[in-house]
Amino acid sequence: MSAPQSEELAAPAWHGPAFNPRQRYTAGLLRLKDGRLSFTSDAGVQFDLPVAELTNLGFSMGDTTLKVTANGTKWRFFFAQPQGASPAVAAGGALAVAGGAAAAVTGTKAIVDSRRVGKAFKQALAAS
Repeated sequence: MSAPQSEELAAPAWHGPAFNPRQRYTAGLLRLKDGRLSFTSDAGVQFDLPVAELTNLGFSMGDTTLKVTANGTKWRFFFAQPQGASPAVAAGGALAVAGGAAAAVTGTKAIVDSRRVGKAFKQALAAS
């Protein structure tokens, strides 16, 4: 699946720091559009950068987790809602606005679904 840069790939995602003893996660919308990756939470746009400016980009846990450094900040995104985390549908209404691809994966919970979403992001990021 190779998508043109103008197509959008969007999915709910949860950011959690590498050391997360209190299991605190930030729910939001991870979006890849026009060669840019962005993450929007209830607090607003956390980053919006061209893929070429991202570093340490990698996937783990069967593609269910995306790790990336954006503007010097390390991010770790989960495509399935971690236990105890808030639903991503909050995300400032961003999920409702995104429609399309986001609607197809809203409420991703199962590992199989999160792997599918992770693989889609992996392939789209590689093509960007």
